[in-house]
Amino acid sequence: MRKEPMIPTASALRSRAVAALEWLAFLLGAILVGLTVWDVVGRYGFNRPLFGATEMIQWIMGAFVFCGPGLASARDAHVAVDLISPRLARRFPRAMAWVIGLFTAAGLAVIA
Repeated sequence: MRKEPMIPTASALRSRAVAALEWLAFLLGAILVGLTVWDVVGRYGFNRPLFGATEMIQWIMGAFVFCGPGLASARDAHVAVDLISPRLARRFPRAMAWVIGLFTAAGLAVIA
């Protein structure tokens, strides 16, 4: 008897994507720290800075920063100012979630 391959569900794919993004952010952060330490110790300790370290750090920092919006969206952990939203969320919880999602998507589209 042959088993058909199972197609992963959307939630399984989402959790895998979030886990991959977390690992990418972790690796980029670790590389960023390592490069910075290597450059500073080489520059001030041995008068031999790492060639191209500034550019590498800038590129890695950009990639590291852009991992943040994806993780914040996946966890629904956006920075919010609660001036009006608590009152509206009590009255219109579904509409409020929809509007927040729409503005988040628009902001991420502008960034992309």
